[in-house]
Amino acid sequence: RTIALAPIAASIVAGTAIQASATVTGPVSQVAFSIRDATGAVLPPVRTIAVSNGKAAVSFFAPPIGSGYRIRAEDAADPSVGVTSRSFNVGADLKLLLQEDDTRLLTEAGNRLTQ
Repeated sequence: RTIALAPIAASIVAGTAIQASATVTGPVSQVAFSIRDATGAVLPPVRTIAVSNGKAAVSFFAPPIGSGYRIRAEDAADPSVGVTSRSFNVGADLKLLLQEDDTRLLTEAGNRLTQ
C-alpha cells in the first residue's frame, strides 16, 4: 500500500483554498488529510475522504499567515501508511494593481507604492 501526495504550492495566500490530492495504490479505502504547523501539530479539521479510482482529493481553507506548514495524507485505517508534503508558507494578499499606463504600482486604495 502506498499514498503519493501531489505537489503543493510553495506559497499560499491567506484566506484562499488549498487543494490537495493523493494517488493511492493497494487496499486503502479512505485517506485522512491534515494540515500540520511547523511543530507538527495538527490544525483541525482532519478531513477523511473516500478513495475513488485510486485517487482522493480535498480542499482546506488556508491557515493563518506563517511558514513551515505541511499537508499529511495517510491511510485512515493505518496511519503508518502515509506521506507528508514539503513545507509551504501562507502569506498576506498584497492586493496590488498595475495602473493602466504600466508605470506605477498602486494599492487597491489608489496609493502609490515606492521602493
